[in-house]
Amino acid sequence: MKIIPTVHELRKRGYQVSVNHHRQFFKYDVFTGRKLTIEASWYARNDDYPDYFLSPYGGRTVIAITDDKGAIFEGITYCSPSDKYVKKEGVKRAIAKAYAKLCKYKNIEP
Repeated sequence: MKIIPTVHELRKRGYQVSVNHHRQFFKYDVFTGRKLTIEASWYARNDDYPDYFLSPYGGRTVIAITDDKGAIFEGITYCSPSDKYVKKEGVKRAIAKAYAKLCKYKNIEP
């Protein structure tokens, strides 16, 4: 079983780790009735998009791990539009992808 480190553990090892969550906002066009969707960072508020509603479904998490030489290893996970967005789950899966790339680059076992 592979042990995937947490963001905190990677930072303690000297890596820079950035975490970005993206959520979907939507509204319905009053003339056509079509659903219009935009994607924004997780810290966006409804005040930023007054005509839009924050969707509890779908989303994306991006993790970037930077080593001491400046190499960047990125892991991206997507949440299905039919599934509720859970930040912790997105972080776990994105870190696993980014950490696998880091291990492959450095020829170490995860």
